Amino acid sequence: MQHFLKIVNDLNSRGISFHRLQENITLNKSTATCQLMFHLFTAFAEFERNLI
Repeated sequence: MQHFLKIVNDLNSRGISFHRLQENITLNKSTATCQLMFHLFTAFAEFERNLI
C-alpha cells in the first residue's frame, strides 16, 4: 500500500489525477473531500487485502 500511495502522490504532484473506474470518481487530492475519499478507498483496500 505504501508503494501505491507514493506513486499516486508523485503523479498528483505532476498534475495527474487518479480515476476510480468502478465508481467513476476522479480524485486529484487537491481538495479536502478528495483527500478523505482517497484515504477511505485505500483503507478499505488494505482491510480487504488483510482479510484475504
